[in-house]
Amino acid sequence: MQQQVLKLEHISLTKLYASVAREKLTFDTYTLLIIIHGAGELWIDNKSYHLDKSGMVVYCKPGTAMHYTEESGHEQGLLFYQLTIGVYSKGARVPEGGLFNNGEVARRCYHQLRDLAESIELMNGVHSAAQDFKRQMLFNEMMFLISHEHEESKEKPDTTAIDSIIAYTESHYHEDIHRDQLARMVDLNPEYFSRLFKKVTGSTFSSYLTELRIRNAQQYLLTSRGSLREIAHRVGYSNEFYLSRKFKEVTGVSPTFYLQMPKRIASVSSHFTACLLALGVIPSVAKINPYIQELYKDSLCDGSTQLMDLHTFHYNQIVADASPDLIFCYDTYPELGDLKRTAPTISLSLNKLGWREQFMFIAEIVNANEKANELLGSLDEQVVQARRQLADKIGDHETVLILEIWNDKIMVIGDSGGRGGQLIYHMLKLNPPARVRSELFARQWYKLITPEELPLYSADYIFVTIYEEKGGSPYAAKIMNGNFWNSLPAIYKNRVFINDHSIFYNWDPVSLHVQLELLMRHFMS
Repeated sequence: MQQQVLKLEHISLTKLYASVAREKLTFDTYTLLIIIHGAGELWIDNKSYHLDKSGMVVYCKPGTAMHYTEESGHEQGLLFYQLTIGVYSKGARVPEGGLFNNGEVARRCYHQLRDLAESIELMNGVHSAAQDFKRQMLFNEMMFLISHEHEESKEKPDTTAIDSIIAYTESHYHEDIHRDQLARMVDLNPEYFSRLFKKVTGSTFSSYLTELRIRNAQQYLLTSRGSLREIAHRVGYSNEFYLSRKFKEVTGVSPTFYLQMPKRIASVSSHFTACLLALGVIPSVAKINPYIQELYKDSLCDGSTQLMDLHTFHYNQIVADASPDLIFCYDTYPELGDLKRTAPTISLSLNKLGWREQFMFIAEIVNANEKANELLGSLDEQVVQARRQLADKIGDHETVLILEIWNDKIMVIGDSGGRGGQLIYHMLKLNPPARVRSELFARQWYKLITPEELPLYSADYIFVTIYEEKGGSPYAAKIMNGNFWNSLPAIYKNRVFINDHSIFYNWDPVSLHVQLELLMRHFMS
């Protein structure tokens, strides 16, 4: 058998919207997809894979056809890293054969693979012998992890069967499902299935299903106005009395008491952390950015909160160790499925709820509506005053552009991704460049562009945040010394302003108040 050599030819971060994703994509090379986000069905050679907003690793041989159908109500598209792989033997490209069968090839090492893909993708545009070697080295590590898991799955097919049953149950827990039915799905004897399930999970299937249903009932209690009977039906129980009995068995309290009791909260988004702290709620686990940590240092000084910085990406074990009663995160979080196994999880959509709706939603759950209305009222008054000041300062036809710069990226920011976007475009009602309105508003919070494309987004005012932790300063200096940058009207009008990334990262009312003060200083200077 000839020895094959694998080479990473190209990597890109790709987003397909539903209208495009429904069309079949045919790959003409060996391709690895690290799927970051999607909600629906992924079809590969007529076999479907359910996506529930968690990640997946998919391998496709040349000629493989793939398409994606999105769940109703989820219009965020399919986001993935696409790696094109060259397969060589003695220096000649190998046109046939393959490394794995088409379809999902890894699950347990997903998060490591995603981190490696992100590291490789960040190196795009950087060309040197050392960087090329490092890029290939990271790719080799990815292939080792996949191959290792692939070999283990061959040796332990029964464990893989239980993994697939867990994934199925999490999507169908509200249906009338039972042990014998699931055992047949994976061709196992029912008694052996029971023993194997307990060996793999540490729980009987019946107990696992009950806990899964009650976790979802807890979530519905907090987020819906449905009656207990309606919630019972939504989680797979025939009536509210049976739900109440099972609820107390699992949680130790009744559904009514659960709603009223104080809760240990884990926030795995800096935005939710900022909202909770603004409302006077101290989470037990919190992802937090430096500015918010400094702003609330007195509230956090007792050390009771486990803090995680913006660069902590795998924190499920940290959250689990804290034993929270409730978790806040966004529905794009790739480890959402794992979080839901830890505690009831409130996952909000950036595309469905604006920042104000998110804030009020959180306030209602933590019983802080009065404080929320007070903060929003104060901010609204500040905005009214600011608009009066700007009325004679900025012309009706003048435009404002927001950019963020990383080590090799220029990001055009829209109206929903922080960095002042909500303030500038929605609250102050200032005009974006035409391309920003058509390409980003109500679609996505940023778009990557090249320096050559900057003139297409020309504006009268430009606000820039530079992500220092992502190596943004050297690249920003390079861009700002270039011809494309210096051809922009805002440059020679002296209307380019650099904003602190940490201050402009969040969009809670307290952060927006500070951001508005800084923006007004720039506009009025």
